[in-house]
Amino acid sequence: LLIASDANISLRNTDTGQAVASVDTQNIIRTNATGAHFATIANGQLIIYDARTGIEQQAWSLAQGDVIDIQIAPSGKEALLRTASGELWLVREDTTAIIPLEIADVSPAFGMQFNAGGSLLMTLHAESAILWETSPLSQVQRFPLGLPSDSDLSERVKVAFGESPNRVWFFVQLNDNIAGLTGFDLTNTDVNRQTFVDVVRGDLTDDGRYLLLALTDNSIQLIDTESGEIIRRLVGHSDSVNTMLYQP
Repeated sequence: LLIASDANISLRNTDTGQAVASVDTQNIIRTNATGAHFATIANGQLIIYDARTGIEQQAWSLAQGDVIDIQIAPSGKEALLRTASGELWLVREDTTAIIPLEIADVSPAFGMQFNAGGSLLMTLHAESAILWETSPLSQVQRFPLGLPSDSDLSERVKVAFGESPNRVWFFVQLNDNIAGLTGFDLTNTDVNRQTFVDVVRGDLTDDGRYLLLALTDNSIQLIDTESGEIIRRLVGHSDSVNTMLYQP
């Protein structure tokens, strides 16, 4: 368990509640974590730490910009920063430089996701999702979304890279409780499309293996993304489900 305050981050064992590591950092303005790493922005620096030990892995100097979001690659070797003005900055372990993503013809990103190895990155925009290679940084492919930019897109659109390194999944919540799930194979033209009805909210697991759907009857379905099979149906809520989190 990671507990962050203005001046300290404490790592605690979830079974005992005992602190296993502590990081003293003054003026923390942003933090985020993956399973094995966490990152902080404080005193003009972005620092990635080992979440098991609290040991610093790498640091980058941030000259300017109000960072509002940090996405860490599962490897801990890359991270993407999003600023209040919509800029995106990539950092990698092989350089201390801050690398801007040059995107001129789409609206600001509302979401971003790395694949497991950190070699690929997806940025989400109202017009399209853009696939990037991280080293060297370059655009690889665009997937049209065509969504209205005045809606809460971060709640309506989810992306996840699959267990196969060449598989990527998009979930899009449409109007009238209709939702779509689309899977692309990045090495060929194979596309897997599925449509769901009576959907209030949806989310993908980090590995793209499952789709979670909250339905209008207040139930939750766990669905296999490849086959569309309902793995489990959960009932018992007396009202609409607003938030879901899948624990592997």
